Amino acid sequence: MISSDIIRGYNDTIILSILLEGDSYGYEISKNIKSITDDKYIIKETTLYSAFTRLEKNGYIIAFYGDETFGKRRKY
Repeated sequence: MISSDIIRGYNDTIILSILLEGDSYGYEISKNIKSITDDKYIIKETTLYSAFTRLEKNGYIIAFYGDETFGKRRKY
């Protein structure tokens, strides 16, 4: 397991690198982080969403709602 203290400064970079590959939403990004680290880092939901807020505030990402035809609307 990777300590969240060690990786904290890299969360934004990890999220942005995932988003460079295409639009995504919170749960999917969380799964990708878990997968690319071979289950060694599991990002907490509060950490993930505070990173989204910070990245959007700084103009690095733009959030929008998807057009799902079923289930809960996702924010990408």
